[in-house]
Amino acid sequence: MATDHVLATDGSRSRELYCLAEGSKAPMTDEAKKPVWPWSKPLPRFASEAEEVAFWHAHEFESPPEEAWQEVEGPAGGVSRASALRTSGSAGLGAALGAIVGALVWGPAGAAIAAAVGATAASYLLLRRRADRAEAA
Repeated sequence: MATDHVLATDGSRSRELYCLAEGSKAPMTDEAKKPVWPWSKPLPRFASEAEEVAFWHAHEFESPPEEAWQEVEGPAGGVSRASALRTSGSAGLGAALGAIVGALVWGPAGAAIAAAVGATAASYLLLRRRADRAEAA
């Protein structure tokens, strides 16, 4: 593309570029307008993955009205901030110990690899311990 040409959208419509020729007001679109699938109409059953992909690419989808939305709660027993901090602290401690051992045994490259392994192992062991306690309770 030549450096003296700039293609930009006006932000009012997606995927439309206005022609740079003088006096042109018509937008250039890279694809024809797709039919809108109503939000209340059930989706068809697809015989194959290719048929499903073709369907999703062939339609635009209407958003449901505000009153149709519902709030859904996340999973019970989500991760608390304290729990996340304990996990990250354990990963940091595992990384530090791994780096020290790796540096002593294998040098700088070993320190980096051992730090990653140490952080992963510490996080995994802490999460396993937490899961075992949750099952016992």
